[in-house]
Amino acid sequence: MGLVLRRGRVLWYDAARGYGFVHGETEEGAVFITKKALDAFGITGLHSGLEIVFDVVKGRASERVNSIVLLRGSKPLH
Repeated sequence: MGLVLRRGRVLWYDAARGYGFVHGETEEGAVFITKKALDAFGITGLHSGLEIVFDVVKGRASERVNSIVLLRGSKPLH
């Protein structure tokens, strides 16, 4: 199975806690995102509603974001 990219939006992200959730356009459930996934791409924070493209991997309890790309015009929090 190859890499499947999903387009979606950030539901919320708490930098102090180091995690949050994103929602894909075609999925019903939220996907967990961690600071580690952001760090790998040099992203320091996210805000609700930010448009992204991401892929997921199966975590211990559920799916989690593996990689993330901000869509053109989207600006992360600093």
